[in-house]
Amino acid sequence: MLFRSGGNLLGSGNELRQMAELGLAVVGLEYHQTNDTAFTAQFSALLQHLRRQEWADPYATAWVGYSPGAEMATRFALNHPAQSPKLLVRLAGGWLPEFDRLEPPAAAAPATPPDRLIRSHVLLVHGERDELFPASDVSRIAGALRSAGATVEVRVLPGQPHRLEPHRGLVFRLI
Repeated sequence: MLFRSGGNLLGSGNELRQMAELGLAVVGLEYHQTNDTAFTAQFSALLQHLRRQEWADPYATAWVGYSPGAEMATRFALNHPAQSPKLLVRLAGGWLPEFDRLEPPAAAAPATPPDRLIRSHVLLVHGERDELFPASDVSRIAGALRSAGATVEVRVLPGQPHRLEPHRGLVFRLI
């Protein structure tokens, strides 16, 4: 799970605990949300460390990012496709400039299948009443990710705001 600088493990502790109670090994990472270079170094080091762990199964790995964490994880997956997880979960993430190059032109005829820039299955989870990132953007994001070769599922949660409260814990448990 990714949480931005200024966020903390205690703030994400309930979600991490819930996932661990399901028998999953979970890792939280505090990252600097405005420095892609620092994030790439931190996240690469974490992935390298996990590859050396006996308990870490690379074929059963998920990255879960919320809001800017969703954006950073997606950007990393686009730029490092060989390291993509089996499942990339984007909770309440917005449009990325990188998606602009992935969108097919409106009048484009079906072409050859795209290069798989993202080798993950992607789950987009978004609140219908998200006040930061409009839910209407989710289908456009899904289209861009599909153009990058990802398998995408979309779940727009009726009536839910950006923070997914008061059902945030349940959302994490269902993921």
